[in-house]
Amino acid sequence: EAKPTSRLLENELPDQHDDAPEEKPLLDPPEIVLTRFAMQTLYAPSRLMPSSERISRAGNATLPNGFPLMQSTQGERFTFEPVGAWQGFSHYITAVLVVNQSPLRVLVDLTKVRGNFSHITAQHHYIGPKGDLTDRTTVYLVSDKPFNEAVLEDAYAY
Repeated sequence: EAKPTSRLLENELPDQHDDAPEEKPLLDPPEIVLTRFAMQTLYAPSRLMPSSERISRAGNATLPNGFPLMQSTQGERFTFEPVGAWQGFSHYITAVLVVNQSPLRVLVDLTKVRGNFSHITAQHHYIGPKGDLTDRTTVYLVSDKPFNEAVLEDAYAY
């Protein structure tokens, strides 16, 4: 079935014969594309697992032992565990599991995250008290450098 010429994409025009394939423009900002990719990689069913030639694993993200990634607002305590890191579009994204260790239900206040991150997204807005089914969330941290460097910048008296 022939496509109407008005609907052809530029890279489908017959007179273009570049050796290198042209990258399609992003429909969303790169930070959103990276966040969606990380979320789906960690939590989507295998049949929906994303793949991209423009996003790749970014090595092992680590935190210094006892590093307070999120400042306490009500005396709550958390544990933090990086669970994945990727790079693409000149950015890095790291997924960090946050587990509440206190008996308080806590609003996830992204302004309390330490480090030099341009975009931060939480999987859930609240974390339940320790031992509850809702006592954890994942935060997605986007930066222009690897996590191990970005997390130590602007680390407020750590």
